[in-house]
Formats: sequence, C-alpha cells, structure tokens
Amino acid sequence: MKISSITRASVALAGAAALAVVGAGATATAQEPDDDSGSLTVNGSGVHSDSLASPQFSAQTDPLDFSMWELCDLDVFPLGGPTGTAGPFGACTEVLVMGGEMNIGGLEVPVLEGSLRISGQEVSVLAPPLNFPVGNPVFEGAPGTQYGVDHRALPVPGGALGSADVINLTSVSASVEAVDTPVLNTLGGELDLPIRVKLENPLLGNDCYLGSPQEPIMLALRTSDFGEFRAAEEKYGAGTPGVWLEGASAADDGFAVPAAQGCGLGGSLNWLVNMRANTPSPAGNNSINVEYDAFNAGNVPVREWRASQG
Repeated sequence: MKISSITRASVALAGAAALAVVGAGATATAQEPDDDSGSLTVNGSGVHSDSLASPQFSAQTDPLDFSMWELCDLDVFPLGGPTGTAGPFGACTEVLVMGGEMNIGGLEVPVLEGSLRISGQEVSVLAPPLNFPVGNPVFEGAPGTQYGVDHRALPVPGGALGSADVINLTSVSASVEAVDTPVLNTLGGELDLPIRVKLENPLLGNDCYLGSPQEPIMLALRTSDFGEFRAAEEKYGAGTPGVWLEGASAADDGFAVPAAQGCGLGGSLNWLVNMRANTPSPAGNNSINVEYDAFNAGNVPVREWRASQG
C-alpha cells in the first residue's frame, strides 16, 4: 500500500521529535570543519540556530576576497614561448562571486558576497608570428582546492520542509561541490562547472546528494554584462599586476537537476528531498544568476611582482 505524502511527513516529523526527546544532540555539538575546498555550503533553516554555529557555518562572516595571486602556482606554470615561435602561455586567473541566487525547482538559495571563488591558471597556445593566443584556454585549478573551487557558508530559509525549524532537526546544510575541472574562460565570460549538491542533517545522513560525478548538474554560466575593466592596482595597491573585471553578471537557466539519492537510511528519505526541491527537475525549471568580479594577469608579470615583494 502506498503511503501518502502527509503520512510520510508525519512519520519523519515524529522521528525527528523522538530524536530530540532522547537527546540525539547531533546538531547541538559544534563540529570541527572538514576540508571544505571545492564546495559552497548552505545553512537551510527558517530561523537562526546557535547550535549550528560551528566554524563551518560562522565562516559566512568571513567572505572570500581576491587572493592577491597567492593561489597561482608559478612553480609548475608554463612561460610564454620565445618571440616568433609557438608555445604555451600562462595566465593567473580568479573569479569571485559577489552575489546572486540559485533556484532548483522551487528551492531558492541566496548567494552572498564572497561565497564562492574559483582560482587557478589558464594556459593558451601562442601562434607566430604575432604570438596571439589561439583556441580556448585550458583551466588548471589551484593547488589545495578541489578543481580550483573554494567556498563560504550561506544561509537559506526553509530547511527540509520549507518552514521554520522549531525542533532544529529539519535544518539542512547544502554543499555545492565541484565534481570535475571547470572549463573557464575568464576574459570571455564563460564558465562550465559540473557540480553536485550535498544535503546534510541528522535525518538525511552523510550521503544525500542531488547529482553525482557520473550524473552532474552542469552549470553553463554565460556573461550578459561585463561590467567595467580596470587595473587591479586601482583596488589592491600600486604595482599589483593584472586586470580587474568589476561588476559583471552571468546566468544559466538550461541545466537539469536529477532526483535525490542516498538520503536517509537506505535512501528512505529521498522522497522528502525530492518533495522539497521538486526534483528531478528538468532543464528550464532551474536557474542561477550571479554577479562577479574577475581577475587575470600574465604569469610573467605575477612572477616579477612576487619577486619585488621580497
């Protein structure tokens, strides 16, 4: 016999209440943050919760900023080929999200300033005789990140049931994790980012996902407004190499989101996540809009500038 959604919701809430009564305490203990490179974490609760004030969640008060090229790995970064010859040319690059919103089905996630940063190198081939770059650059993520992606925590209202969390067990942390290397063209305003969304709370467990490495959510962000190109030194001090693309905006509304998997014991709460997020959600029902700043500099000027800093 098929159990109705109302009955199943009642069972889930009863289980949550039971956990609270017996002192499950899973959300009441501040946990040491894992290495969270490569994911954008979201706190899904309708109300503020001090019991979720672990370092992972409090990080939202410490927005990411331009790394001053510290994440550009010059030791393994190819230099431009000699004049008049073909050869690789490297450029340090960073993209810093400054705000926006992501919508999965009916689940709206506000994106705060400094919540996501993509850092690394773009390598192009220079063609003689003028040594102009040809073809699309190849992106290499910065060491110490997952595919070049870093994150900060974000709050999102509603939690697992889309309402205030009165018992603190339907609050959800959602991590938008890169599952493969992005295809990034900073100056062209293009970013293809394969992701999965990990949802966590005491009921959902540690293996609850929308998307997977085998079936990722494919974001294809395209810039609609390039904002203003400025010299990086205008904001970050005299001599700072590179160009600063300020106030750009990009969007994608063509990605699909698969059904939840691994939520609850043996996937028993997949239905709850699917009900909350309206998943699986086909292309056309989802969207992401972001404002961002971008930075780009040749590896040779960056190398020289680092040397001048001692």
